[in-house]
Amino acid sequence: MIPFFRKIRKKMADDNKPIKYLRYAIGEIVLVMIGILLALQVNNWNQNRIKFNESIKHLKSLKYDLEVDTIYFNQQKRESQKQVDNYRIFFKKSYETQNNIEEVTELIDLAYPLTNYLQVQKSTFSEMVNAGKLNDLANEELKSSIVALYRDYEIARLSNRDYNEYTVSLMEGLKFNIWKFLSGNRENLFDEEYMFHDNDWKFLNDYSSTKFQQFENMVTQYHGKQSDAIEMFDELKIKASLLIKEINDELNSH
Repeated sequence: MIPFFRKIRKKMADDNKPIKYLRYAIGEIVLVMIGILLALQVNNWNQNRIKFNESIKHLKSLKYDLEVDTIYFNQQKRESQKQVDNYRIFFKKSYETQNNIEEVTELIDLAYPLTNYLQVQKSTFSEMVNAGKLNDLANEELKSSIVALYRDYEIARLSNRDYNEYTVSLMEGLKFNIWKFLSGNRENLFDEEYMFHDNDWKFLNDYSSTKFQQFENMVTQYHGKQSDAIEMFDELKIKASLLIKEINDELNSH
């Protein structure tokens, strides 16, 4: 295009037609400006398209993470419910007389100090935050829902961690090696009768002793922790499922 205008410019200069030359010169400038604006527009369109495609990719990845989380919540809830049921049986059997190591082992297995730490999938969310991709989402409502869920995840994680530390401290304060009497450990570590003494477990038949009451209190706290965990996993699963629906709606709208 530039050589073309140069020829016209030279011809008009040779013909001594400055006014016509000026018109063509202005036209050339206008065309160049239009070309620049079109190039910028195309570049902006391409940039927006790239951001849109990345947002779609991140939403699909985030949806997968949430689906994995819901499976995890269901599994953890089942484990917690099973342990809560065992604790209830323990409280009844703990007031029965324990006559030998086998009966003590059966009782202690029911009192297993289950500690489950909240572990959710955060890789996609962390990547979006760290790379500033979260701000590329055009749907402000969806963006707020994503931020709110992962904030709730963190609150639940910290609360669960604090409760775990408290119950573990109770167990460590007992002058009783609970691990020694668990059936799994007996098979691998303590598998000989001479490793056990009546004094190790006789307090279980003395309901008024401080040691029995401390042990009972520990199991009570673990029961409370697992009961709370069931509610936590239920609540987080519902919130994650609602966000999955929001993401599906957003993906289907494009």
